[in-house]
Amino acid sequence: MLTTFVYHALGLFSCVCLLCFASSLVSVADAGGAPVLQALECTSTAAGNYTQDGAYAANLGRLLAMLPNETVSKNGGFFNGTVGNGTATVYGLAMCAADFSRADCMDCLVAAGISAGGVVKRCPGSTTVSAMFDQCLLRYSDSSFFGTAHINITYVSDGEILTGRDSVSSVMKNALPFVTSQAASSPARFAVSETNPYTLAQCTWDLPPDACKGCLDALAANVSATFPATARGERKSYSCRVRYDVNTSFMVVPFNLSTGSAGTPTSSLAGPGSVNSAKNNGPVMIGSIVAAVVFVVLVSVVVWLCVRHRAIKKVALAGPRSYSYEELCTATDGFSDERKLGQGAFGAVYRGVLSDPSQTLVAVKKIQRMSEAAWQEFVAEIRIVTQLKHRNIVDLMGWCDDRNNPLLVYELMDRNLDYHLYPPQRMGESEVVLDWKKRYNIILDMANGLQYLHTARNECVLHRDIKPSNVMLDENLSCAKLCDFGLVKQINHDEVTPGRQTTVIGTRSYLDPECIRTSIVSAASDVYSFGLVLLEIACGRQPTMLQHGHNNKNSLVEWVQDSFRHRKSVADMADERLKGDFDEEQIERVIRVGFLCVLPEPDKRPDMATVVDYLKGRSDVPAAEPYPASPATIHAANNYESSPVSLLVS
Repeated sequence: MLTTFVYHALGLFSCVCLLCFASSLVSVADAGGAPVLQALECTSTAAGNYTQDGAYAANLGRLLAMLPNETVSKNGGFFNGTVGNGTATVYGLAMCAADFSRADCMDCLVAAGISAGGVVKRCPGSTTVSAMFDQCLLRYSDSSFFGTAHINITYVSDGEILTGRDSVSSVMKNALPFVTSQAASSPARFAVSETNPYTLAQCTWDLPPDACKGCLDALAANVSATFPATARGERKSYSCRVRYDVNTSFMVVPFNLSTGSAGTPTSSLAGPGSVNSAKNNGPVMIGSIVAAVVFVVLVSVVVWLCVRHRAIKKVALAGPRSYSYEELCTATDGFSDERKLGQGAFGAVYRGVLSDPSQTLVAVKKIQRMSEAAWQEFVAEIRIVTQLKHRNIVDLMGWCDDRNNPLLVYELMDRNLDYHLYPPQRMGESEVVLDWKKRYNIILDMANGLQYLHTARNECVLHRDIKPSNVMLDENLSCAKLCDFGLVKQINHDEVTPGRQTTVIGTRSYLDPECIRTSIVSAASDVYSFGLVLLEIACGRQPTMLQHGHNNKNSLVEWVQDSFRHRKSVADMADERLKGDFDEEQIERVIRVGFLCVLPEPDKRPDMATVVDYLKGRSDVPAAEPYPASPATIHAANNYESSPVSLLVS
């Protein structure tokens, strides 16, 4: 009987672990730009500072050079280990922030470690350094700090004060302890809630569960004081962090535990002078195995008991909620014309105010045509969008699945990109122009969001209607999000030829001509539409379709090609409303990437991961006809002297 119980308990424990791991895969983060240093601590032990020509400095250099690859590529987002022997041993630790992409973490660790502005330059001679960035954490010392929590708050961030702060604080008091407990018991020392208010808790993997919980509790203690009722906030120490946001969910990147070793120090780095951790400890190993088996059995029993009592609570974290038609009708004032925000292909969108304590503002999409096609689009949108969680994707908060009244509830954004590119102008008012800095940030956000759709899941999610009016912006124009997923489609990553459509859908002037000709959709179709939007943002020209016999051509693409052929400068091609106030290197990069995206042959267009690398300057943008071949060729042809960035050159 006992054997059967233990067997079932172990099985249940394994299933719970697998479910927890699978649930972490539903959200993937986006790229976040240059890393921002948030806190730095430089000290030395009693031995004093190290010298630049000493063994410690050499070992430190090796550690910092190896950390990006060891942390991101080999160990799933975390690393701790040693380099060197004796008094010259360097103990190092690095961790990726769960709400940034692994590519950002890699860039962050490179910048923090071996770059000219890295921590060694900031803390010359210091043997013990802790550096906190928004995208990564880096620590090293000449003495071991593994397994010991640093609980002092070293970074604080708060958003604007909310109304109804008492009710929000009350909800936070209940939400935080549950998430911090989940993080402490997780192998990756990480947990995030999927209901509002959204909370995230993360510890370094070297901490045992009790140390992680103590660290998180120190940050979340006295919730009403530590976390005032603000729209968002974050607290960090050098061992753990807590973040929350009211109404807006986070993007997160799952940790690859198959390559990492959560909760225990990683082996020493290979190479000359490293510590060899493989010793003949047979009896210790046997004792450890027995202890581990006993521990697993005990934990399994505890999990089995907790599952029974927390089943309802776990369901509450499953995702967006279902609303009744009456609730959403009341929220939109009966779907009145005064609340109407716009009209789409399958229905109208209304501004709504939910009757929750926070009076949450939402956008309610009402599907008006109840044909079979409309109902299938509604079902597809629910099935796909509920799995999409990203900073640059408009968040689906809920739905009404009454077939007679199908409704979708999204977070409410301010206005779309189309409005800000071409704002209405009243008589006597000066023209309001979206500046280049905001345009460039919007471009990066769009690229990050589309890359997420194409690569984050086992199946590639196609948007199929990318255009400025489907790019929503917040009130401060600091965040852009892709929206309108009534036209999304999934294809397998391994599928060479995506399935054919019976009807071409989308906005014709932004559609891939190849898609119009063949009725075949693919990731390259989205890339084409994205490229058109890049060119429109940079050049200030709206695309239109041109019919040439049986061929479809795009006016914007033709204009850009013509500009290249006539060797026009960036200043000549840029939106004239900017009046030359832009970063020439950035706008050149955008135009060149945009042109690559709209190449007529789909297989020659870059994928979105490559596009992001181009836009962020990680990779050089290659030449493509009719790009000028080189600065020398351009200068010879035009007899024109200029800086390299004033012309579109490879």
